[in-house]
Amino acid sequence: ISSSGKETRRHSSGSPAEYATEYLAGRLAMEDVEKAAEWFQNLPASVVSEQSASALLPHWYARDPEGVTRWINELTPGLARDEVARVFVGELLDQDPLAAAGWADTIQDPAIKQDVALKVLSNLRTAHPAEGREWLEQLTGVDPEWHARMLRKVR
Repeated sequence: ISSSGKETRRHSSGSPAEYATEYLAGRLAMEDVEKAAEWFQNLPASVVSEQSASALLPHWYARDPEGVTRWINELTPGLARDEVARVFVGELLDQDPLAAAGWADTIQDPAIKQDVALKVLSNLRTAHPAEGREWLEQLTGVDPEWHARMLRKVR
């Protein structure tokens, strides 16, 4: 409840600023994806979340895949970039699981990387089992015990 006594909606992603960003990204993407992408590119990293990226990236990627990949490559490494990469991997997973695996490798946050790696591995085990095993063997930046458990599961 706000200081005015009105109930304010907080999204599970965190702050009101993150919720507002998610809402605006989705609304803008439905109206003008190019304008939304330009707006999103200039947001401070502190308000970029998985939810706000999810509201924009599918629309943007459908129209300008090269623009999306270029933009992600230009993002400053950190949590916001990792959240955007998480969403992007999800977009790629069904159509190009090997490309999704490559993008998963760029995630730096170990918890996000492990979460994404599970999804990538699940997809690769079905579509490309040999490549999935090889990808997992070379995966770095995750908890060593988790990595060892996953390796045992795919052998």
